[in-house]
Amino acid sequence: MAETQPRKLRLLRVLRVITATFQYCWKDARRLFLITWFACALASVSRVVLDWLVYSWPPPLPAWTQSLHFDPPTWLTPLFLAPWVAMGWAFVLNEMFEEDARRGVVKTPGRELGWLRFELSRTVLLAAAILVVVYLLEGATRWAQFEILYAIASASDPSDRALTLWAGVLTAVRVAFMIVVFTWCFPLAALLLQTGTFSFARVREIMRGNWLRVALIFLLLSAVLRGIDLLVAAATGWLIGSLTSSTTWTLGAAVIRFVIDFPLQMLWIVAWAVTVGIVLHTLNPPAATADRPGEGTAA
Repeated sequence: MAETQPRKLRLLRVLRVITATFQYCWKDARRLFLITWFACALASVSRVVLDWLVYSWPPPLPAWTQSLHFDPPTWLTPLFLAPWVAMGWAFVLNEMFEEDARRGVVKTPGRELGWLRFELSRTVLLAAAILVVVYLLEGATRWAQFEILYAIASASDPSDRALTLWAGVLTAVRVAFMIVVFTWCFPLAALLLQTGTFSFARVREIMRGNWLRVALIFLLLSAVLRGIDLLVAAATGWLIGSLTSSTTWTLGAAVIRFVIDFPLQMLWIVAWAVTVGIVLHTLNPPAATADRPGEGTAA
């Protein structure tokens, strides 16, 4: 009984976790950039390639692969991006909580390239598969929301106010469902990357008593990052429109999109990895170790 009581008393504080995340990202920005830049560059290149596949004319992608509920607008987006996101998470978690953080360092016959990290191990690919499921569900729920709203509008011809109300209700339901998915799947993927263990039971044990707090943490982080994303997307559209006159894919537009998308991609990957890492480490600290980033401020 005495052994389980401390675990029950470890209750996360929502704002402290978010604050700890951005404090850690700011404090160790140089190191985080060094270990994740290649994974983030691969993610940004993947987005540029998908843009070309969708927007060039004639589009190389068949129509059945395209979907407006993903960004870029194809359901192939999760398959292209998830491996690099999982790779970035693996390096960030390793950096946060390992003394000798050398995961993924590229080695040549002569020396190690400390500035270059790459890993597509079985563990990283399994974590990527979890993220693919999450991203596909996110797109599917957006599609379902659109279809339901369209069906309501077609069947009853509601007023603009009623349609706006329905849209708000459906958005709230979709967001709530996705936060539940995040709360299960992101710790599962992070635990897999840290320990090599794929266990829903272990995640349930670690998260006991903190499900709502973790859900609120993920909701708040998602809202902050989504707000930044919307601001950057508007600026990107304006910049591309002012510098290029074509409505189809062009090399100039692709370069602009890559330059803007790269730091945004890094922010998403690093912020989520740090947040999930703080959550797991605070709720399940290794025995007989010194305080790690976030442990003293999150609980």
